[in-house]
Amino acid sequence: MRPEEKYRLLVFLVLLFLSSISLAYLEHFEKNGERKNLIKKLPTYGENLELPPFRPPKERKVKKAKYSVALIIDDVGNGKEMVYRVAELPTAITPSVLPFREYSLWATLYLKSRGFDVMLHLPMQPQNPELIEKGMLTVGMDKAEMEKRLREAFRNVPFPVGINNHEGSLFTSSQRAMRVFFSLIKNREIFFVDSWTTGSSVGLALAKKMGIPALRRDVFLDNLQDEYHIRKQWEILLETARRKGFALGIAHARWGTMAVLPKLLSSLPPDFSLVRVRSLVAKSSLTSNKKGQRIREGQ
Repeated sequence: MRPEEKYRLLVFLVLLFLSSISLAYLEHFEKNGERKNLIKKLPTYGENLELPPFRPPKERKVKKAKYSVALIIDDVGNGKEMVYRVAELPTAITPSVLPFREYSLWATLYLKSRGFDVMLHLPMQPQNPELIEKGMLTVGMDKAEMEKRLREAFRNVPFPVGINNHEGSLFTSSQRAMRVFFSLIKNREIFFVDSWTTGSSVGLALAKKMGIPALRRDVFLDNLQDEYHIRKQWEILLETARRKGFALGIAHARWGTMAVLPKLLSSLPPDFSLVRVRSLVAKSSLTSNKKGQRIREGQ
């Protein structure tokens, strides 16, 4: 046998011997209930370091808020700077992006990447002909035309969680037009929020009748770009939530609004929680189902 082979064999035998001694040592301590203490003092880089005892983290008790508010920011997509500003808000806020704008697709993808739900702020025909915009759904459209326009909008704002109307005082008042519209989105697993730009809107009632999750906004916060007005509307929103348990507000991607809104959100009372719009839609649907069940059962 060559010298190097003898050396390798000797090293192997020594290692085998040491391994056997170590196993016997561990078995001895395990039988005497001392293995945990031994493992705690295993050498680490030449030192016997005492490991700290394991303490399970304390469970944090999350206090359930009594009232919920949700907020949509309309008219997103006209400019990059405003999108960056909206992205600084809490992710529970739901931006609603206008299609057919220069930054519609970019705004949608950017805000989604920051953790926001994104809605499609779909242009619909208003009563005032001077407010007609590019891409609007109109009451005179047949189903094929409306479907084509919707496909274009979804290319601009892909995979929205929901849709709310931009303008639309004439369109949302039309049973025929809204029925065609709802038939086109029924299988897309998205909800509809009636922006309620007219008291004659059939949006909410017809959506629920056709089995589409839906909600109607409670308060517009910023029809006037005035801090006093916005604060007053915010208080109305909170009071609405106190009355019925939850409320939905709509604000707009405007500089005056963005200057006031962070202050309002930071001062939200402790018995309120800011939630995503889809949470309110689900909560509203659950409440409606329970109410319907009570009526069916004669309660």
